[in-house]
Amino acid sequence: MIMNEILRVGLDVGSTTVKIVILSESGDILYSKYQRHYSDIRKTIYDMLSEALTQFIDYKASINITGSGGMLVADWLDLPFVQEVVASTEAV
Repeated sequence: MIMNEILRVGLDVGSTTVKIVILSESGDILYSKYQRHYSDIRKTIYDMLSEALTQFIDYKASINITGSGGMLVADWLDLPFVQEVVASTEAV
């Protein structure tokens, strides 16, 4: 992995879980995690991002958020929201 590469971070905030994936520019999965949020979405997202991003502290990243709770989180964090069907279609 090259230090000046821009990582791609996907954060899916669902009704019961939060999922995160970090991809290299070439699309290789560098990190992923799945965790129940037990209705404490903010703490779960904070904990998951803190854990994931400490491993990639010297990298730049772009992030997109999806999921049933994602639009609200995207507004909180002022980050882009992508509807799940659109995200899945683009991935395919």
